Amino acid sequence: MTYIDQGKTGAKRATWRDVNPRELLQRIINENPGDDEAAWREMFWAAVQRDQLYLYAVCSYWLDNNIRSITKRDYPSQVRLPLKERESQIEQVKQNIVRRVEQEAKLLLLGMMTPCGKILRECTGAECGRMGGWYSRLASVVAPKRKVGATLSEGQLQDLWKAQ
Repeated sequence: MTYIDQGKTGAKRATWRDVNPRELLQRIINENPGDDEAAWREMFWAAVQRDQLYLYAVCSYWLDNNIRSITKRDYPSQVRLPLKERESQIEQVKQNIVRRVEQEAKLLLLGMMTPCGKILRECTGAECGRMGGWYSRLASVVAPKRKVGATLSEGQLQDLWKAQ
């Protein structure tokens, strides 16, 4: 079993929150010990997308540490709000996160998952042709053995997407 030191400041603070992304990561590593770091990252990201309270906790952790380092101040721990107010804030944050994720997803075509199970930037022109639909348009632009990411920029992909 892998042991992750919870730390003394920012990382430990993350364990005090309602959801604990560090605990999630530890569980992923323990349940998949034969996988590598890239696989653990993908599993973590998939879990965060399913339960966006983890994303909120990760962002809060990042903010805690960076506010401290930028301002060179030591702030007290977050004060816990009453449950009703906390639930209202959580719902508002969830809506903002969903809105932002949807916005980013529209902007990052190279990083999107394709029907063949690969990220678009890693697909070849031939693979795009086999997927049909919009991907067929990519197949006409990307050589069969070349990868989409090596052939097209995000901007060029966006232009092709908008032109459909």
